[in-house]
Amino acid sequence: SVERSEAVEQSNAVERSEAVRQNKAVEFPWVRGEALQHRLQKLLECNEEAEAEKMIRTYVRVIGALTSGGVYDVDLIFPNILVDGDIWNVIDYEWTFEQAVPAKWILYRAMFYLSIELPGYAFTDLGHLLELAGITPEEAGQFADWEVKFQAYLTGGTLPIQNMVDILGNEVIPFRGNRSSKDREAVRRMNRQEKDARKLLYHIDRVEKKDGKAICCGWACARTKTKEHIPVHIAIFDQQGNPITRTVERSERADVAVVIKAEKDFPYWGFQASWSLRDDKEFTLRLCAGRCQQEILLKELSSNRGERN
Repeated sequence: SVERSEAVEQSNAVERSEAVRQNKAVEFPWVRGEALQHRLQKLLECNEEAEAEKMIRTYVRVIGALTSGGVYDVDLIFPNILVDGDIWNVIDYEWTFEQAVPAKWILYRAMFYLSIELPGYAFTDLGHLLELAGITPEEAGQFADWEVKFQAYLTGGTLPIQNMVDILGNEVIPFRGNRSSKDREAVRRMNRQEKDARKLLYHIDRVEKKDGKAICCGWACARTKTKEHIPVHIAIFDQQGNPITRTVERSERADVAVVIKAEKDFPYWGFQASWSLRDDKEFTLRLCAGRCQQEILLKELSSNRGERN
């Protein structure tokens, strides 16, 4: 069947590729198009954030239109929509339910996974994406709980917390108990002021291996046009340039505030990034705030390695 919605912008139609049963399997037709996530990534790489925001807002309207028409596909994430001209083709829709599902939870899942799969951009900070989707922090906390339960349902049991952290990264799960008031204040300052960032300051204190994980510790902040200093986004990439799921723990660095003469600022600039080791010989650490970005090549995972800027 094909689903269309007149509530979406007039230039867009939404289609669902028809599945055909073949013996004991289900066959889908070949669908042309570019994944919505890939198209969004290209816009961000070209610093076309206004167009990226327009695409996100169109997506929000699409989801609202589909759910108002009784279509409750909870996996309408950006990779599952292929764009071909003015047509948006929905694929991989096995998680469609007959009972009503809140549109905002579907939106939350899409924004949540987009923030994980396209890290390192100010635009894809989860707080910013949720704001574009009209999701409040209180709703995000509830939807995060729903997502954990949904993943347990999919896997037939409850995932250990450590596995959830390794898969999702604790920096982007908005559990109320997972972030301190200082964590929330750091994120608030970063989201509010990063558009004014003018220069990155950083130091890598240590890079090492431990218990099957790579660990990178240091501090990083961005100096704004008003001479304030704010935390930055932190991402890790493999040798092929693919983002790696990481956990980031932040901390205060009053010692750094003294050195850079920023004692009056909120010095929540310390970080410890960790990720599961793989066959890669080197990794890239990306620091980002607004249009300021710095990539640091981590060639050897050993102690006492540092860089300054």
